[in-house]
Amino acid sequence: MIQKYDEPILKFLSDVSLKFSKPGQPVSYTFEFYFLPNPYFRNEVLTKTYIIKSKPDHDDPSSFGGWEIQNCKGCKIDWRRGKDVTVTTTQSHTAAAGEIEIQPRVVPNMLFFNFFSPLEIPKIGKLEPREDAILDEDFEIGQTLHDNVILKSVYYYTGEVNGVCDVGKDYGKRKYRKKKKKGCLKKFSRSQNFKQK
Repeated sequence: MIQKYDEPILKFLSDVSLKFSKPGQPVSYTFEFYFLPNPYFRNEVLTKTYIIKSKPDHDDPSSFGGWEIQNCKGCKIDWRRGKDVTVTTTQSHTAAAGEIEIQPRVVPNMLFFNFFSPLEIPKIGKLEPREDAILDEDFEIGQTLHDNVILKSVYYYTGEVNGVCDVGKDYGKRKYRKKKKKGCLKKFSRSQNFKQK
């Protein structure tokens, strides 16, 4: 998820917090990434909100298996000129009227900061398999940040994080076994239950 192009920017990250929706509002939680003034973008805070499905469908209530991530919303990063690491501008050559014309072409990069620009889920119709896979990965990242970064932040601070990770825990319909890695990252399914610990 984090690439070498992200690292210089993430050095300006000063804090990460989690904010839950207020009572009476649709259930959601928002990650807030706070940044020090930097030469890359003007935002002081970058946000990512996950909307939670907390009630069964009226048409099919028996299919409800508990809370789950239903959608997500990012934010617009106000990149400084020439500093947007999420895209690469290359030159493409086209032949027009017998002459070769050079045109700029923007190619997206797969970086951490794409996390703030998720795909939109259509209200009608289905996603393409590739889009569905991208959203699955996005939701897994959000769940992992919630369970293994935010909720265990005190263990990161004390250096005890490697001793508090769940291994081989059953989450909803799928079971994932985690290999021991720094940061205790673990895979999750979009269809798994979301519970505040």
